[in-house]
Amino acid sequence: WIRRHLDPDGPPVVMVCSGPLGIGKSAFLSRAAYAMEDYFTGGQLTHEYVRGAQEDSDAALQRFLRALGVHQDALPRDPRAWADEYRTRTRDKRMLVVVEGAWEPAQVRGLVPTGRGSLVLVSGDGPDLGELKLHPGARMRDLDPLARPDAQALLQNRAERDLGTEDPESLDLITYVCGGLPLALVLAGAQLHKEGPGSAQALAAKLRSTRGTLKAIGDERTNLDVLFHTAYQELSSEAAALYRALASWPGPHCDASVVRAIAPDNAAAELVEANLVGSDSAGSLRFRHDLMRTHAGERAQAEDGADQRERTLVRMLDAYLVVLGSAERAARGERLRVVDLDALLAGSEDLSLI
Repeated sequence: WIRRHLDPDGPPVVMVCSGPLGIGKSAFLSRAAYAMEDYFTGGQLTHEYVRGAQEDSDAALQRFLRALGVHQDALPRDPRAWADEYRTRTRDKRMLVVVEGAWEPAQVRGLVPTGRGSLVLVSGDGPDLGELKLHPGARMRDLDPLARPDAQALLQNRAERDLGTEDPESLDLITYVCGGLPLALVLAGAQLHKEGPGSAQALAAKLRSTRGTLKAIGDERTNLDVLFHTAYQELSSEAAALYRALASWPGPHCDASVVRAIAPDNAAAELVEANLVGSDSAGSLRFRHDLMRTHAGERAQAEDGADQRERTLVRMLDAYLVVLGSAERAARGERLRVVDLDALLAGSEDLSLI
């Protein structure tokens, strides 16, 4: 996919690869950079942004200039001049620039080299990077979970032994629960390697526990529960509450009007930016992976009482009844109904017009 869009005589290309936690964005970029190192005769530059620690694109630009041979003392005193220096230094070089963890377009735009045939590979960490599509030659790619044969191959690879002697049903369950998420498969494969022959049955037994799925994949210090919880802890209280509430919604997508009934708009935006949920053009939300739904459900069980979970779900269902009522009235007009639509829709937005 990357090679198909490269032109040695064309302008620089920006490619943004996005996806949920554990989908393999960093591994994909690293593998691509290694596979194409001979093509980029001007060399490779890499920078990783970290929220709260490394957020400044000027710092990345300074590192790149140093790597391109500019001595610290020779850097222009005004950081605003660094971009001009960077463009000058890369003008005659076919370069690969890898940017990880970016969440704002400006963090990427300032690092695009000027040499013909150059490429910027970006691991996306937020919906705002979609604005980079306005850059000439920009390409966007959402990484998908692995297909079953590839998932089984990765599990086998990380187990570092023949899994043909393991219980087939147990292996099928492990593969199914991991859902093609590379991070889950890597942890499960490492676990099978460590615990040796016959361990697939024991792992499958742990996975069948309704509250033990995430902790079962990995070890005590590094498992899916720990890794997902790290991202969860960075959420605001409003976003965390919405994350937990979405786990109880009985469908793959949760309508925007339902979300608005239980959370402020910024909470939904925060979950999308954290790559825990996806959003369509109408604002409906969906979990980026079923394992994230599992984590959200486990957090709801741990943090919200049964009465609170029920009240939240009832509010969501009431809001969805308004959606259904608007659709029913728009489709069938005025007629005799068991449900009093006037009372149901009183004071609500006419959703049939959206």
